[in-house]
Amino acid sequence: MPAATQPLDPGTHPVLVVMIDHHLGNTVLSMPVIEALAAYFERPVDVLVDARYTDLVGLLPSVSRVVTYPQQSTKRRGLGNNMRPMLAALGLPFKRYRAVINLCYGTRAWTLVATSLARHRLGLGDDRRRWIYTRTAPVIDDPQPHWYDRYGTILSFIGRHGPPPWLTLRAPEAAHERLRPRLTAKLPDPEAPLAVIHPGAGKPGRRWPPERFAAVADAIVRDHGMQVCIIGTPAERALLDEVHHGMAHGNAACCLSLPLMPLLALFERAALLVSNESGPTHLAATTNVPIATIFGPSREHEWGPVRSSDLRIVRSRACDPECPGGACAEAPKCVEETTVEMVLAAVRSLLDERPTVEVPAPRIVARGV
Repeated sequence: MPAATQPLDPGTHPVLVVMIDHHLGNTVLSMPVIEALAAYFERPVDVLVDARYTDLVGLLPSVSRVVTYPQQSTKRRGLGNNMRPMLAALGLPFKRYRAVINLCYGTRAWTLVATSLARHRLGLGDDRRRWIYTRTAPVIDDPQPHWYDRYGTILSFIGRHGPPPWLTLRAPEAAHERLRPRLTAKLPDPEAPLAVIHPGAGKPGRRWPPERFAAVADAIVRDHGMQVCIIGTPAERALLDEVHHGMAHGNAACCLSLPLMPLLALFERAALLVSNESGPTHLAATTNVPIATIFGPSREHEWGPVRSSDLRIVRSRACDPECPGGACAEAPKCVEETTVEMVLAAVRSLLDERPTVEVPAPRIVARGV
């Protein structure tokens, strides 16, 4: 299929943007593109997203309707895992759309685009099932582009080239109201400066040892006078407890599992985030919280948070291009060799550079600002 050249007419209607990836990080990285697409067309567009991220995508100023796709299993294999959500979603009126713009990969998305029978079926240029599209976006001349830039190529369909503006988001007041009693109940001084620790990650090989997170948390309490909130999913409760119980200053810390909107509110409230490379780290990058994130078997030029300031990426060595991903990801040397002092050096540089954190107003700022 030819790459996109002639932009779609702004009057094209109705339009559906498909982003049903089950990863939080991918969804966040695609949101500036979704916002740019929604702002381009003269009439509102529909955006189809995983049920977990409906409220998040609904924060975008130009998105007026978010269509919920049934929450996906993280297990992609197996006919049942793929067919059940697709069959549920196929009950939606996909065949009424004049244009369907697909921002993700995978059998589920391909099936939805193909069965839509839309006049314009638009997708990423490096999608291996290019034949289902009427037009595809240009392919970036880089074997390992950042995923933010990869998603950005879709803007060629509206006559734009280069990465879109990055987003600064603010959680609704209701999310802050849900967060406040949780902090009040868990911390001795809920108004004190707060550091957030996120020791989890989507894959075990990306997780820095919990005892080292505990040592970092202790130093933040001792040296910077902060309290600490250790976050993770309910399934990660044992990991959170291991970090908390490993602290000498555990009385100044708490563990929380939060829904997405209160989690965004927490990042707005926080003065610091220390994390593994993960979806919540990308969510935090839409706020003003300074971030120190530990990279192991992931390449930061592909997956680093989209920030040019208030960000420190900590790693002991460059990611080995020969790393098979499966063998090394179970006990990667790049994670094991990252020391507590390396992370604390990143924390000190962030806090020395920016001793206070302002709560951002809801706005969009250009990437690199």
